Amino acid sequence: MKISIIVNIYNCESYIHRCVDSILAQSYDNYEILLIDNGSTDKCSTICEEYTMKDLRVIAIHMDNYSGTASAFKTGTLKAEGSFIIYISGETYLDRNYLTKVVKAINTYNSDFILCDCIKHNGTRNERVHSSALENGVYKKERVEKEILPKMFYGMNVPFSQIITTDFKAKIYKTETAKQAIDFFEEKNIYEWEYLLTPYVIRTCKKMLYMKNEFLYYCKTEQPGINDYFNEAVNYCNNISFIISDNKIVSDNIHLFRFNIIIGYIKFLIDNIKVTDKKSLLEKLQELAESDFFTKTDINRDMYQTNQQKIIIFLLKIRMYPILYVILKYLNNK
Repeated sequence: MKISIIVNIYNCESYIHRCVDSILAQSYDNYEILLIDNGSTDKCSTICEEYTMKDLRVIAIHMDNYSGTASAFKTGTLKAEGSFIIYISGETYLDRNYLTKVVKAINTYNSDFILCDCIKHNGTRNERVHSSALENGVYKKERVEKEILPKMFYGMNVPFSQIITTDFKAKIYKTETAKQAIDFFEEKNIYEWEYLLTPYVIRTCKKMLYMKNEFLYYCKTEQPGINDYFNEAVNYCNNISFIISDNKIVSDNIHLFRFNIIIGYIKFLIDNIKVTDKKSLLEKLQELAESDFFTKTDINRDMYQTNQQKIIIFLLKIRMYPILYVILKYLNNK
């Protein structure tokens, strides 16, 4: 079985050798490496070409300008010849037995989507991160429909799902399904789909496998910016309706997911803006209250809100930012 490993490379010359070398050192050798040079301005372009001279399994594709992660992965997906695809960034590296374990799992369980766990590092320490809150094992379509898809709407943090992380990290996708997803996204005019491929695949797969505690995938810790957090959460919420909102449980509870995003963003602001910086916090709260996302969210519906959350949302709605600031400052100091 051939595996396609698609690497998004952008100005990562300090990491690229570790990344590609970790793939070339795999104990399983039936794979191709597609190095997508995403408009790098450092030495990455030259390094990619050097690797193509060292190993025939390495293919370098150069993009004229940086065009985002989704565009790079789309380019690689359309070129992929393997049965399954693994997406990684140039800062990522793999355990030597990663592909061996993945291929064994595919052959054993006949799954068309696999999740592993990963280790994130910030240069000084490592943190084990679970890709899912699920139990280890196989999930057939019936269980996915009832137990997984509805819960993918309730997450409060990037990448917006508490049941399964919806980014590319530590996941193995069937190539045929990934290419079908690209066609679907283009039909819906969705071009930034980093957080949408996984929900699409889960929605369409017949069987998925979670390999819990297989920490074989190493990546950098990434903290979203204050503006990025809210924008990405809103885009995820708006776009995911194209994929799984036909699930009745999901469609009946989309308002709850929107509410969770608002509460989650407020918590994110508290954690990332010093409450002593009153001006910045008030500005962000005002931006939130005046956003289309907030004004179009049905915050009056009967939801599982705490009294504290109800007060916060009410104060936002009536634009009482100074009082809200006092409450948030108090909660932050508790």
